[in-house]
Amino acid sequence: MDLRIGLLLISLLVTASSQAKECSGGADGPGPMVLQTESLPLDTGESIREFTFWEKGNGLFFRGESNQLFSMSLDSGKPFSLTTLNRPLSRVIDSRGEYLLADNDSWLFSIRSGEWVNYVVPERPPGSPLIHLFWHREHLYSVVLGEEGYGRQKVHLYKYRPGDRTARIVCRSHTLPKDERYEIASGHQWPNVAFYRVETKQRGKSLLKIFEIDASRDKFLGMDWFCSFNGVDWHSWYVEGPVESVHRFGYLNGLAVKIKHPTKSLLWADRKRCRYFDIGDESTMAPNYLKPILFTWSETKGASLLFLDKSKRGDILPPGSTIKGIRERDLWLTSDMKRLFMAPLLPDNSRLLVQIGLF
Repeated sequence: MDLRIGLLLISLLVTASSQAKECSGGADGPGPMVLQTESLPLDTGESIREFTFWEKGNGLFFRGESNQLFSMSLDSGKPFSLTTLNRPLSRVIDSRGEYLLADNDSWLFSIRSGEWVNYVVPERPPGSPLIHLFWHREHLYSVVLGEEGYGRQKVHLYKYRPGDRTARIVCRSHTLPKDERYEIASGHQWPNVAFYRVETKQRGKSLLKIFEIDASRDKFLGMDWFCSFNGVDWHSWYVEGPVESVHRFGYLNGLAVKIKHPTKSLLWADRKRCRYFDIGDESTMAPNYLKPILFTWSETKGASLLFLDKSKRGDILPPGSTIKGIRERDLWLTSDMKRLFMAPLLPDNSRLLVQIGLF
């Protein structure tokens, strides 16, 4: 390889963010808003484990406690058994509702043929989760954050087309130094795959940087492409404590960061403004990454929807509700923001699938 090309490749591997910013001012709680709701428990026939929502078809797919995988049209409300799945169901689904995926693995189910396919993922380190990101046209995009020994990380980005035997490597990183590690953020929209690093701490603050890999660039001068971690200039921040979770709203150029801090516990920033919210120890989850909304929950405060751009939130469940726990994958907010699907963990360790109408 020509020396100049080699130097160019190395220079493109990591594009650093500009100088980190700080969000000035104190924090306060988001203001209240009236959110009228109507809850409708869905008849799934048994406790569920996971679900995903197919918006175009107004239907749900869910895995029951018996490991049976079901489809259910919300027009008829009747579940239909598809197959058996003895591992978690991924929430990633194609726009035509033709394929279902095992979470963190290379098993794909064709609804049309009724068959499972276990496709080959080259260079995947044994035991490393295959994290599904999104579909684009006929391709599924996934990423692996693997270990190369001595705590050094290597990232592989893949795309797979149903019918092929093997996934294709879009790009791979060099083996990264031990002190240069990336975590995958929540929320990805084609073509960008979002990562973050918490690099240093100064005066009790954490330095958070957001990076993206462009999944549309899978060849460079006819050669395999090295993954380029491109710094997102307007999302390099000093935040007021340890980072607990990062939500990247790519299409909105927005970022929500949950922080362990007595008052400044949530940062919201986009290209126009930033602010801190005081939400205490509430967990934050994004039910739809196309909308600047977080679902917040704690046993003592109940559940609410926080509208980040409006600095308002409305209650979904009051404090003391019989919920033992809830995960981001247990939530789905429709694009018209009129329905929220949730499957909370109940005290008896069952999960009930509920449709909440929002008015």
